[in-house]
Amino acid sequence: MSVFGLGCLLNRHDPDRKQVRWNGYDYVGECRHCGAPIVRHSRRNWRKQEAKSEPTDGAAG
Repeated sequence: MSVFGLGCLLNRHDPDRKQVRWNGYDYVGECRHCGAPIVRHSRRNWRKQEAKSEPTDGAAG
């Protein structure tokens, strides 16, 4: 396993800088080593993107 793969296992990802986009709320992209969707938390701090849950209004459908 490469050193970069170890970083991915520890949730310390490195973005493919050419693919990073601003979505209106966060900078998002893909890890250049493992291809996981990632989001920037702070400068040089990229983590795997959590799945966003849909808000519920409490009404049973």
